[in-house]
Amino acid sequence: MISLIRTAVDRSVTFFDTAEVYGPFTNEELVGEALAPVRGQVVIATKFGHDIDPKTGKLKTGNVLGMDSRPEHIKEVADASLKRLKCDVIDVFYQHRVDPNVPIERGGHGEGPDHPRQGQALRALGGGRAKHSSRARRPARHGASERVFSIVTGA
Repeated sequence: MISLIRTAVDRSVTFFDTAEVYGPFTNEELVGEALAPVRGQVVIATKFGHDIDPKTGKLKTGNVLGMDSRPEHIKEVADASLKRLKCDVIDVFYQHRVDPNVPIERGGHGEGPDHPRQGQALRALGGGRAKHSSRARRPARHGASERVFSIVTGA
């Protein structure tokens, strides 16, 4: 699989999208290992928002649909994803699914000292699969990540 990913880079593929929930964790590890030698030539996106036990890799069932987009959890996921991806910066870090227990203004799109970007190595932070009414409540300061998503998803 590593040679396949590296062949993709050799053939001009430059955008790789993964998530903590894929595997769980193993896809980020695979992408990190495969892209480490060419990290400066590619863009890596990964997603957060699931409540996964870091030891067992199983979804916790305490939250609705196993979601967790609390700012403190997002910071933990970012740190763990950086390690698994073997990089210093995550180019695009976005919410996999909207967490019904966390207002969108507070989760991946919030502001203030507990915001996930404070002290994190993230180039763009954003959200995915949110209803239009929720997207309208996202702070405007994340406009750069919205432009990235519009290129990638056409949304």
